[in-house]
Amino acid sequence: MSFAALRLKNVTNLGIRDTGGTMVGELDVLNEWIPEQMQPGTVFVLENAGEIGEKEDPYWAVLSCPSCGMLGLITRKQINGLLPVICGSEHCSAQFFIRDSEVIVRKPF
Repeated sequence: MSFAALRLKNVTNLGIRDTGGTMVGELDVLNEWIPEQMQPGTVFVLENAGEIGEKEDPYWAVLSCPSCGMLGLITRKQINGLLPVICGSEHCSAQFFIRDSEVIVRKPF
């Protein structure tokens, strides 16, 4: 999958934060690690993607939560839509899947 080609559609925020009811819908890809440019919905693919973390599901990229902007590592299975992405912030409960070119908000149980 080409991260540069990955475009995310607008999705509804489940009241996670007062952002006008929407989550950032377009994934911006940084080619160079510049922390100041990691706005909500930005991803930076690790130079050593696939070399750290669990062997079955290594870390692949850094993602800025599309809802609150919190930085977190995501794995190969998460970027391919096999596992949900869950924001690690204490103040944000965003949970979503990345599938092809869209973010799919994880439905509550």
